[in-house]
Amino acid sequence: SGTSLESAISQVKTQHGGRVLSASTYTVNGKKQHHVKLLSTGRVKTYKIDALTGKQLNSNQRRPTDAYPNNRR
Repeated sequence: SGTSLESAISQVKTQHGGRVLSASTYTVNGKKQHHVKLLSTGRVKTYKIDALTGKQLNSNQRRPTDAYPNNRR
């Protein structure tokens, strides 16, 4: 059965706070992962959740300006 995308979103919001920008499910190396992109304290961070176990995998963090390099002032 595993963890639904909705459950992964709820888990990330509860643990980290912030605003969800997007959420999707991907298959990486044959395993399903939920990716939840969150804006919190001025940073965009993508949390990766194993769709089978519900455990958080690695994540990456960047400033919002890094997400849109053509919009720099």
